[in-house]
Amino acid sequence: MKTIFERYAENINYYQAPGMPGNRVVIFTDDGEIYTDENPSGCTITEFENYINYKAIPWAFMNGIYLYGVDHGNFIRNRKYCSAKEVVDKTEEDYSLNYDVLNYVYAAMVASEEHANGKDCITVVEYIGESDMSWVHEFKDTAGFEEYVGEFLKEIKEEK
Repeated sequence: MKTIFERYAENINYYQAPGMPGNRVVIFTDDGEIYTDENPSGCTITEFENYINYKAIPWAFMNGIYLYGVDHGNFIRNRKYCSAKEVVDKTEEDYSLNYDVLNYVYAAMVASEEHANGKDCITVVEYIGESDMSWVHEFKDTAGFEEYVGEFLKEIKEEK
């Protein structure tokens, strides 16, 4: 039977809004387990590092850093780009950042370091695309986490 951490990580994108950046989650448990949206059944620290380097950072680059003249587009409309010659002349003022997307990646990296140094709680780092916000929640035990995600998981179970 799957743990509550696995079920939450596995279903983080259940209500994802089309055309929005996907939802992301990392859960660090007090017993050293790590669960992510990419590895909902748990992962090692090396797999977590790969998640950051090969999944979260490219996702953050595409959804967190915007260059005026380069439209990110989505499944509804095609992307539009200014010419490559214009891009090389862009400066810092030509970029816009989505801080919540970037904060998710950095918060996940910091939480990993905190847990590696002995932090004793459950830490949940989330980015939810529908609200375009990142959060860090800390729970002293599994019961607190269950209270936080219980209604969401109950609703999903009823719909399936």
